[in-house]
Amino acid sequence: MEYEVTIDSWTIYYDGDNEKTVTADLVILLPLEIVSTISSTKSGYKKLELGDDLFPDMGDSDLFLRTDNPDEDDLLSNLDSIKIILKNYRNDIIDNISLLIVSKSDNKPLEVLNFDDPEPFIELKMDDLPNPFTPRFEIVIRDGTPLKIKRQLKDIPEFDFVLAVEAKANIDHTIKF
Repeated sequence: MEYEVTIDSWTIYYDGDNEKTVTADLVILLPLEIVSTISSTKSGYKKLELGDDLFPDMGDSDLFLRTDNPDEDDLLSNLDSIKIILKNYRNDIIDNISLLIVSKSDNKPLEVLNFDDPEPFIELKMDDLPNPFTPRFEIVIRDGTPLKIKRQLKDIPEFDFVLAVEAKANIDHTIKF
């Protein structure tokens, strides 16, 4: 039996001499895909349970400190919209994930922020949000889409991100402080 093995720019020929030994390790990389069966708050998505401490508990008060008191005329009660932006995203572990924002008070799914978008953000109109607005977050994948585990190229893999909030307000009136 004769064979030829090419490794990058090296070529090894076997000429029948059994005195020469070449050893090699064969590594077979198998993709690992996980399918979630936990239903998400939003139809068409499955929820990933990654631990209770992934997101902090926001409590029950309004995220923007708004009140239902009509006598209070503060800036935060006059917000028009908010933009939630995903920043400083580092992910060496999993693919195909998104972040679902849910209104905690009525368990209503609001928007899905896709981690794979080039500049991931969502914009919400304040009139569409309940008062108090207390968000709850779910890491989700699309129904029928497998969760893909990335091959590790680093000794210590990272999964980290920052959610930043930008707010727009209509301040075309007198505000009492």
